[in-house]
Amino acid sequence: MARQPMDTQDKLKIINADPALWLKNFVKITDAEGKIIPFVLNSEQGDFLSHKGRYNIILKSRQLGMTTVMLGLMLWSAHLKSKSNYMMLSYDTDSVQNIFNRLKQMYESIPDKYRIPEKRNNKMELLLENGSRIAVKVCGYKTVGRSFTNEIIHCSEFAFWSEQQQEKGLLALEQSLNKSDEAFICIESTANGIGNNFYKIFNAAIKGHSKYKAFFYNWYKGSGAKSQFKNEVHIAVKWHSKGIAGKLHEIDLDPYQRKLFDDGCTLRQLMWREYKLQDISEEEFQQEFPSFPDEAFITTNTGVFDALTITQRFKY
Repeated sequence: MARQPMDTQDKLKIINADPALWLKNFVKITDAEGKIIPFVLNSEQGDFLSHKGRYNIILKSRQLGMTTVMLGLMLWSAHLKSKSNYMMLSYDTDSVQNIFNRLKQMYESIPDKYRIPEKRNNKMELLLENGSRIAVKVCGYKTVGRSFTNEIIHCSEFAFWSEQQQEKGLLALEQSLNKSDEAFICIESTANGIGNNFYKIFNAAIKGHSKYKAFFYNWYKGSGAKSQFKNEVHIAVKWHSKGIAGKLHEIDLDPYQRKLFDDGCTLRQLMWREYKLQDISEEEFQQEFPSFPDEAFITTNTGVFDALTITQRFKY
């Protein structure tokens, strides 16, 4: 007997049950070239979605789209769960405004027939007619997060929050998390040296000594990193090829470059790294674009002894 084709409602049920499908079909984002495209998850975003727990911490390279995927998950959940609350926090008003503008763009890209109308859209808060709300706020340490029970909480660039915000603020946010199985909190950041709560939590989590689950995404492995820097890589290859050394070949690699190459970094990406190092120091590059978790926390102020200590801590 021939299989009956699915009707629209059957297809919609399948899409609604899978956030990646929902985002791909209903939400559009702006890519690295400024083009409006369907929101197809990159490998870093997909990995987090597949493996996230209730408590999550992400150490990452810059511009991998982790804040964007959190906004997408909040929109998906807000459309399916009435009277649910979501909290996105960052460290200053400029970043909050930028994130809220991105949220509005993503929300407005949803087709009219599938988009729940907004009831209010001001004060960095999107309130839908089904009672669900997504708030984008500057981080605090007392009141933020306590007004509502939240399904998803995302802390953007957490390592750059003040010490009090990283400790007392995080505790308040954790207490506001819904007790449901689907609820989760995510701390995400590039590194900002050692001694702060982000470093402490990540160092414990990556060794399995924390309730937080550790994720690390570097600058060369995932599809997000490759697509984000694609145009710059092309420019860098041209620059390197015209230089004294010419185009980089495998035989030319120094020990550190060989380590990256063996880990999956391409020769083109290594030329991009050399290109970036014309403008920033090795330590700055490692902080903004880490290859491995330990090197992300080593800065010019760390010192040789502390740098060795950091490396050892990530081994044991």
